[in-house]
Formats: sequence, C-alpha cells, structure tokens
Amino acid sequence: MVPKTLTLAATLAAVSLSAHPALSNDVRVLESTDRGIVVEIVTDSFTVEPVVHGGAEFVRVAAPGCDWTTEPGLPRLPVRGVLLGVPFGSDARLEVVTVESERLGETAVEPAPRESFARDGEFVIPLQEFETDDAFYRAGDSHPAGVAALGFDAVLRHQRTVQVLFHPFHYGPRDGLVVNRRIVVRLALTPGARTDDVVPAPVGEREWDGIYAGTVLNHREAREWRMRPAPRAVRGRAARRSEAYRFDVGETGIHRLDF
Repeated sequence: MVPKTLTLAATLAAVSLSAHPALSNDVRVLESTDRGIVVEIVTDSFTVEPVVHGGAEFVRVAAPGCDWTTEPGLPRLPVRGVLLGVPFGSDARLEVVTVESERLGETAVEPAPRESFARDGEFVIPLQEFETDDAFYRAGDSHPAGVAALGFDAVLRHQRTVQVLFHPFHYGPRDGLVVNRRIVVRLALTPGARTDDVVPAPVGEREWDGIYAGTVLNHREAREWRMRPAPRAVRGRAARRSEAYRFDVGETGIHRLDF
C-alpha cells in the first residue's frame, strides 16, 4: 500500500491523544528497531455509567485518552490510536503478543449513534439517534473482533508512519463487557520495495521536532528513518542554486503555483 501524505490536523486526530503526558492509560514502546516495534498499552482508568435510550437500559464506557468506535447500532466502546514511525519501503504486519483481560458484567453497552444534522433557521443542529443492531444484541459475537488492528499508512513531513488501533474493551451478548487491562503487540517489519525516489532527510529540524515528539510514539528511534523526496532533474538545462523568482499577487489568500 502506498503511504498517503498526512495533514497536521489529521495527524493530531489520528493519535487520539496518545502522547498526552497528563493522561493515565499509558501507552509505551518496549522495543523499536528496523525489524519490529513492540508496544504496550495498560488500561487502568475508565468509567462505566448507566444510561437509558428509548426506555432501554445500557452502560456507557469511557476511558481517558480514548475515542469511541462509531459503527451505528453496534456497541460504542473506547478505541485508542497511536502512530509509529517505520522505515520507508518496509512491509508492516501486526502481531498480538500478550492480552490480560477481566470480565466486568453483563449489562448491555450502549450502541453507537447514527449521526445526522437538521436545520433550524440559520442554525445547523447535530442529531444522534440511538438504535441497536438487534441481530448483534441477541446473539452476536464479541465486538470489536480483535484487540488491535492496523489503521492507515501515511507520511508526516519526512516521517513514514503506521497507525495502530487498540481496543481495550469488548462486549458481546454471551461474554458481557470485558476490559483488556494490558495489551502487548509487535509491529513486525520486513524490507520491501526499493525506495529510489527518496533520500535521507535532515535529522535536526527544530520547528518539527516538537510535532514528531507529540505525535509519533517512537519518534526518537524513528528519526533515523526519515526521508524526503529525491531532487528532480530539470529538463533542458541545469538548475542553478542561485535562481530565484518573484511573483506579484493582487489579493491576500492562498495561491497555487504550477511549474
């Protein structure tokens, strides 16, 4: 899969506050090499509160540092996303090493709502409709299906990253609500296709070091794997380093320059 380029806003959303120092439910890197990255998540802080939707009783599960799953009608449970820096050209495969679980109870977990919007004059009002997937809540398997999964593969400036999604909680009609208090996974890395279109990037970029540190879990080890696009030859003549151009614009804003 070809990595996509990630905007800064999308990156901050994707990590689900994974690097925030004030949060419990720690995620840490146990090992990080060009052959594999071992990550541990410990879930030691969460709440389980009763809620009522349409006259039916459920529980709402929330955990600091986590977002929620969003499939309408299925249990809405905390999910944690982290970004790991990986070498360009390597293939990534996720392996579950350890899971330590505890059963919490049988009360049904509230479903994820179906979200929509309605207009009230000039205002747009967000709406949430809570309806259960009856087939699942009668006899469905545990949701989500696994304790961890790979997310997107993207590039943040010069750093290739792979998202790992952790599911600290599961719910199913047979097993009830389960918390995975400790999950250890390994992102196995194997050399892939050659990457002739990129070259090593500058390691020290002061204005970006803080962004890498706040979003990439293994940013210290991954700095050696940062790459930038290889310079392109200019057709017809050799490029001179002293060349500079000035463009006058008629109005303030964002302008596109094709060359």
